Amino acid sequence: MGHSTAQDLLSHLKECMDKLNLKDLVSISMDGPSVNWKLFELFQKDQAEQYGGLQLICVGSCGLHTLHNAFKSTSFHEITIKLHE
Repeated sequence: MGHSTAQDLLSHLKECMDKLNLKDLVSISMDGPSVNWKLFELFQKDQAEQYGGLQLICVGSCGLHTLHNAFKSTSFHEITIKLHE
């Protein structure tokens, strides 16, 4: 895509996720640059308009690091047990 605007990214993202039920979407992840924050803002607005005010959870500019650190702080065995309960 080269250099794109947040609106361009939103259009492509929605095209790729077209067969998914976005009402059940919890969050989207990003790596932090300003265009991604704008994409998140536009996506939030779109979700709210389509699903009666429904909002995504914002886990910061890099939720993958947050998730990775959470997994690192506990043992894999504990996590798999909790996921299966």
